[in-house]
Amino acid sequence: MNIDTKGLELGDIVRDPLYDIQGPIIGFTQWMTGCARATIVRGYDKDGKLLESHGADVLILELVQKGRRGTYDRSTGGPMPEPPSR
Repeated sequence: MNIDTKGLELGDIVRDPLYDIQGPIIGFTQWMTGCARATIVRGYDKDGKLLESHGADVLILELVQKGRRGTYDRSTGGPMPEPPSR
């Protein structure tokens, strides 16, 4: 099943007008009811850690700025050919 994000992508800077929260999208979820939600963060602290995240319905989000999609190292996630040995 594909999530209908209404054209929004990971990394886009959006604003939730209901709570007046702005930040980048870090994830999407879709509920069994079909509701698509985006997880946005308010930013980063001085140590580079993510601040509080906020979930919002994609229908109400306003695009502030298109984000840059980077390449990320995904070597630590996903299926593994063999379970790790201890």
